[in-house]
Amino acid sequence: MYGDSIHIEDVRKKRRYDPRNIRATIACSNRFNRNLMLEIMRTLGALQVDGAKCNNTLFRTIEDQRSTVLVIDWNDEDEMNVVDAVKRVRRYHDDNIRRIPIIATSSQLTKEMVLEGRNAGIDEFLRRPCSPTDVEKRLKMVIETPRPFVDSKVYIGPCRRRKNPADYHGPRRRDRDQSNIKDISDAEKQLIDKKAPLSVALSGLRMACELLSSDPKGAPKRIRAALNKAKQIAVQENDQAFVKTLNSFEAFMEIVIHSPSAQKNASFIITTGITTLEQLLVLPREFGSARETVSNAFADAIQRRMAA
Repeated sequence: MYGDSIHIEDVRKKRRYDPRNIRATIACSNRFNRNLMLEIMRTLGALQVDGAKCNNTLFRTIEDQRSTVLVIDWNDEDEMNVVDAVKRVRRYHDDNIRRIPIIATSSQLTKEMVLEGRNAGIDEFLRRPCSPTDVEKRLKMVIETPRPFVDSKVYIGPCRRRKNPADYHGPRRRDRDQSNIKDISDAEKQLIDKKAPLSVALSGLRMACELLSSDPKGAPKRIRAALNKAKQIAVQENDQAFVKTLNSFEAFMEIVIHSPSAQKNASFIITTGITTLEQLLVLPREFGSARETVSNAFADAIQRRMAA
């Protein structure tokens, strides 16, 4: 129990955005994705950020840290059922937790997920891979312009009236407003600009890896060529984190190529590798610590898998 002298702030009160005042909980069963978001939040200046990997840990962390925002990852492979977890938050006995702003992240965000999430009580949505700029925009939404909270018999959560397209990055929110990317760095534009060299190279690597199942004999040559091309471009652009991740990916793929039995369990690492490279594309170079964390985390994952 907390003493009466402790002031519990209204998490739904409109206030000025200051990352130093954010107390965030990152809920995700996948350690790689959880640590990545923790690092992004820290690079933005958040001083108190904690992770939770399951429902029991989630509520304990929110209560202990008196969190002011919850970022929850929505993934079909995740142990945590996001919709159920959000509904539990919105019906929690502690009013401060019940009203906490919730931002859902997902690499597979669909309109159906947005509708289901809205009805469960999620405030904002964010597609992964996401840049620090994307994360900061969602944080500003729930801090500077929080949705009114509805508490009724049929629905508990933020008001669902405000239109909020999941992929909209513009400064305003009307249909006639155009998305404005002039403030997005060159690194973030890599995924927006499909013709950017690294984006093209990564697309080629993704397609080459997909051939493992449909053309196992021809795939190795295509994969090696795609990896070499991506590394050449990354070296030319002096992107050390990208090069390191490609080297880790290459080491794993050589094992997969030479061991047919390893191919059966390779899909998760291949998907994680492509996702990691996509994430590096949208992380600006000035976020060197976050990019290094992403690269090191994938290298560690490869080492653990190769040692197993």
